[in-house]
Amino acid sequence: MGPDGTRDLTGLVERWVAALDGGDLGRLDDLLVEDFVDYDLIGGHSSGLEGMCLGLQSLAEQCDNVRFHLEDCFAAGDRVAYRLFGSWTVPPALVFQRDLNPPAPVTLSSTGIFRCRCGRLAERWGPGP
Repeated sequence: MGPDGTRDLTGLVERWVAALDGGDLGRLDDLLVEDFVDYDLIGGHSSGLEGMCLGLQSLAEQCDNVRFHLEDCFAAGDRVAYRLFGSWTVPPALVFQRDLNPPAPVTLSSTGIFRCRCGRLAERWGPGP
C-alpha cells in the first residue's frame, strides 16, 4: 500500500474485475457499499448492486466464454480510474446483426472511474461492465 492508501483502492478494482472474470458475483457484496450507484447501467438493470449483478448474470447466461481483465488502474484521493478489456461469444440464437457471423466474438475496451467510501466501491462512471 502506498502512503496515501491508493494501493488499497486499486486493490478494490482488481478484486472487482476478478469477480467479473470468475463469474463469482457473490464476491461483489464485500466490495460495494450497500447504497452503491452505477451511472452506466449494465443491460438496462437498476443502478445498485442488484442491477450490476443482474446485468452481469444476464451476460454470463446468454453468452459463452465471458472473460475480463484489467489493463490499467490508478488511484488519486477517493477515485480509481481503470481500463478494462472483456471478450465473449454471442451464440447463434442471439446474433441479429447482419455483419456478425454466428457464433459472433465480441470484444470490449472500457475505461471508467470508481469513487470509494469506507474501503468499498461507492459509485461508478463509464461504459461497459
